Amino acid sequence: TSSSTTLAFAVGSLSVMPAVKYFCQQCVLAFLVNLVLQLTIFCSAIGADVRRVRRRRLDCVPCCTPCCGGGVEDDDGRHGGSPSSPRDAIHRSHQNLAEAQASTSAALDADPLSWWLAGPYTDWLCKPAVQVGVVMAFGILFLGSLNQALDVGQGLEIGEVLPKGSYMSTFFDRFEFYSDIGPPVYLVTSPVGGKPPDFADHRVQDIHGELVRALELSPWIKPPALDWLGDFQKWALVVSNHTQEVIDAEGRVPRDRFYPWLEEFLAPGSDFAFYDNYLSFNEEGKLDSTQVMGFHVPLQSTDTFVQAMLDMRALCEPFARAGNMTVFPYSEYHIFYEQYAILVPQASKLLFSAISAILVVMSALLGNLLLSLPVLLLLTLNQIDLIGIMTVARVHMNGISIINLVMAIGLSVEYLAHIAATYNMAPGGHEAKLRRSMAAVGSSIVSGAFTTLLGVVVLAFAKYPVFQVYYFRMYLATVLCGSLHGLVLLPVVLGLMHKAMAPLQRHAANGAAGGKSPPGKDGTTYQELL
Repeated sequence: TSSSTTLAFAVGSLSVMPAVKYFCQQCVLAFLVNLVLQLTIFCSAIGADVRRVRRRRLDCVPCCTPCCGGGVEDDDGRHGGSPSSPRDAIHRSHQNLAEAQASTSAALDADPLSWWLAGPYTDWLCKPAVQVGVVMAFGILFLGSLNQALDVGQGLEIGEVLPKGSYMSTFFDRFEFYSDIGPPVYLVTSPVGGKPPDFADHRVQDIHGELVRALELSPWIKPPALDWLGDFQKWALVVSNHTQEVIDAEGRVPRDRFYPWLEEFLAPGSDFAFYDNYLSFNEEGKLDSTQVMGFHVPLQSTDTFVQAMLDMRALCEPFARAGNMTVFPYSEYHIFYEQYAILVPQASKLLFSAISAILVVMSALLGNLLLSLPVLLLLTLNQIDLIGIMTVARVHMNGISIINLVMAIGLSVEYLAHIAATYNMAPGGHEAKLRRSMAAVGSSIVSGAFTTLLGVVVLAFAKYPVFQVYYFRMYLATVLCGSLHGLVLLPVVLGLMHKAMAPLQRHAANGAAGGKSPPGKDGTTYQELL
C-alpha cells in the first residue's frame, strides 16, 4: 500500500496546476521517508524490544532486570546461552510457527471484534440474499452519485476562507449587494510573427472598431468601453474642422496624418494623455501593441467569473491574426480563475492515471491480475461516490478538492489492498479465505477508520469554513466510503468472482490431472479458455 500510495501521488505531481503539483511532491517525499523509517528504525526498535522481553528486562529501565524474574532467554528464544545445532534451530522454527498460530487463535478469541468479523459477519456476507442486497445497494449509490457528480460545482468562494464572524464577511456581502460594476478587462492586440499591425491602415482601424463594438455588446460588459482609437478618431474629426483636413464618412484618420496627430493626441497636458499607458511603441515610433479596457457587470460567484472569462476568449477568437495582429483578453481575476478552465480535464486525467498506476503496482506485488481488477473497480466506484457526495455536501471542485480526491485514493487503497492481499495468500475456498482475511486485517481496518474519524471530528469545530467544508466533510466521506467498500462490497465481489471462476478452475484441475476438459460451445476447451 505504501508503494501504491507513493506512486499515486507521484502521478499527481505531474499536474499542471501548481497547488496540486507541489502538494503531491511533498506527499511523495513524506511517504518515502516514512517507508524508509518503518523498514529501518522501527524494525530495529521492535527487534530491540523483543530482545528486552526475552531477557526479562524492565521496559522503562531496560538495563535492569527484576529481582524475581525467571530465566533469561537468548535471541533465539532459548533459556541459557549455549550454542545450538542446526537440527535444534529447525525444531525451534517449527515450534515458533506453531506458537504463532496458537497465539493468533488466542488473539482471535480474545478480540471480540475480530471474532465477530471472522464469524457472524462473514456468515452473513456469504448468504446469497445478502450479496444481492449489497450489490443492489451499492449499485443504487453509484447511480445516484454519478447523477450528482455531473452537477458538481466549481470554485472557492471568498466567504469560505474567512473566519466566522469576521468583519470582512460583512464587507464582501455588502459589496456584492451594492456594487454596480465588476472588475476591468483588457483586450490586448499584439503583433504576429514580430511584425506589428499598421493602425494607419483603414482596414486595421475597421477591425479594431468591430472588436470594440463586439466588446460593448457582450452581456458581461457594462458599456461604454475605454477605446483609444474611437476617442482619437473623434478628436481628429474636431481637428479636421480647423485644419480643413479630409476625414472620410467612417471617421477614419488619413494614413499620412495618423501618427503626427496621434502624437498631439497623446501629448502631455492633453485630455487624452492617459491613453499613453494603453499603447506601446516600437523603436521606429510605430504602434506595436494596444489595449482596450472595459468593465464587467457585477460578477457574484465563481461560475460567473469563469463564464465571463471564457466568453471574453470566445469574443477575441474571430479577430485572431486579423490585420496582422492577435487579440487576447486579460484581467487580474483571470490569474486565479484560469484553473477552472482546465479543472475537469485535469482532475479526470489525474485520477485515472493514479488508479492505473495503483493497478500496475498491485498486480506486480500480488502476482494476481484478476485479484487486482476488483480493487481497481472499487477504487473507481469510490471516487465517483465521493464526487457525488461532494455535490450533496456542497463541496465545490477546486485545487483543494482535487488534492483530497488524490489523497482519498491512497486512503482507500489501505481499506481494499490489505483484505485483497490476505485473501490472495489464504488457503482454502472463498469462505475460508474471507474468514482468514477478516481475522487478520478486518479489526485493524475498523480500528484505523475509527481512529481517523476521531482525528477528523475536531475539524468540524474549526473557525474557518474552509476546514469544515473541504477537510472535515471530505475526510469523513472518504473514511466512510473507503471502509464500506473494503469491508462490505469487496468481500461480496470476491465471492462472486470465486463462484464465476470455480467451474473454470475445476476444469483446469481436471485437465492438469490428465483428463480432457470438455469443449465449449465454440469448440474451445475450458482449459484453453482459462
